[in-house]
Amino acid sequence: MTQQKPVRWELAILDPTRPVAYQCYGVDSGTGGFLDLDAAYVLEALAQPDPVAYEAARQESVEAAWRLSSAALERFDQIYCDSVIEEMEENEAAAANDVYPYDRKGSWANLRVSDDTEANVVAFSSGWGDGGYASYWGYDSANNIACIVTDFMLFDEDKSITRRLA
Repeated sequence: MTQQKPVRWELAILDPTRPVAYQCYGVDSGTGGFLDLDAAYVLEALAQPDPVAYEAARQESVEAAWRLSSAALERFDQIYCDSVIEEMEENEAAAANDVYPYDRKGSWANLRVSDDTEANVVAFSSGWGDGGYASYWGYDSANNIACIVTDFMLFDEDKSITRRLA
């Protein structure tokens, strides 16, 4: 978010009514990601059928509405999911061949999902794969958000942000 070094960390709260141990996002594909609200709207629109066409199809039959919904999800898979997988595989191959410097090694993607807003999604392998992972805001010395980090629990307990703040 900025180039400033974080001096303190704070749990990114998803639901203030839940205990700290449950402030995480679920991973079911071995892939996590970061996106902003603009990108979320773009992806939601991509995965949903046109509302007017859907309502007309629903009036026709449940099957017609289901076909439209299925077509929208197929479009989402082809346009977004396939692009994420392709870029992650390319970056992983480049990392294995020392094309990228150390800080870019691994399986990741940075996809622009809207030319109008320049909204993007950054996707990456989630450490140990599926599970629940907490994210933390990193604040700079002026108390501004400098970055966000997800703890994939790859380090010993004493080095884990999650375990130190829990």
